[in-house]
Amino acid sequence: MLYTRKGLLAVKIETTAGTKETLAGTDAAFNAMNTEITPSIPVSERPLQASFRTLPGVPGPKSGTCSFSIELIGQGDGTYPAWATTLLAACGIVEASADVGSPAEEAPGTNVKTVTIGHYTDGVLTELRGCSGNVQFVFQPGMAVMCNFTFTGAWVGESTVAVPSFTPPTRFPIKADAGTCTINSVTQRYATLTLDLGNIVTLRPDITADGGFRYATISGRNPTITLDAEQTLLATEDPVADWEAGTTRAFSLSVSDADDTITFAAPAAQMTNSTPGDREGLRLRNKTLNLRRSGTDPELTITCS
Repeated sequence: MLYTRKGLLAVKIETTAGTKETLAGTDAAFNAMNTEITPSIPVSERPLQASFRTLPGVPGPKSGTCSFSIELIGQGDGTYPAWATTLLAACGIVEASADVGSPAEEAPGTNVKTVTIGHYTDGVLTELRGCSGNVQFVFQPGMAVMCNFTFTGAWVGESTVAVPSFTPPTRFPIKADAGTCTINSVTQRYATLTLDLGNIVTLRPDITADGGFRYATISGRNPTITLDAEQTLLATEDPVADWEAGTTRAFSLSVSDADDTITFAAPAAQMTNSTPGDREGLRLRNKTLNLRRSGTDPELTITCS
């Protein structure tokens, strides 16, 4: 019998994209929740001639996905968090300038990274290599901001390995309260806001690689924001008019604790859907915004201060 709660997630940047790293407890310096690694190994059908029976199938290319959540935690001194240099770098968000992360459009290597992921589950280690991923940031007022990750990579396998010793994080998560959220400088009051990086993650087939895949890479991105905001008078905000006209607006969301402030900003958020809603008698506008480039500015920045 194995216990789910005795699981530990370790993630390490790969020196060479697709080459598995050796994991240790020091690679588990964050508190992961709801971790699952799921293999994907298609098995070909081999019908036996002159019969309804089949021959043993041939296992095909081996890949897998890993999903987990962590809380948004600052570094404690206003600088770019250590977890972000690993997890966000493998989602294509790199520290382009001091303490500012933004999307990059390049193959894994110098800035964008791939990672080896291992999930220790009470004596069983499940591993993926060459992983790239996507992240959704979920903001619910009064609650810890959650970062929901999904990574795709080449399947390594399972082995008998004890859960290593590790030092759990000690900092408290940043909550979505006493912060700010605006579109075109208009305050947004919502129950749930989700910022989805919208990465397209593609596995690279390779005959020379064990299992048939070299590594996963980010081949496209369509970041979106969805929120269920209270409706205002049209003189204050007219999301349908923006939708009709294709107007882009500046978006900003800032959360903080006593030591760190993290600001998510988009210079050109375009309304792509706006539908009516109701929350216990309060009139809502359910909004979807796609984040666009504005000149040479990136479509999204994550600033730590």
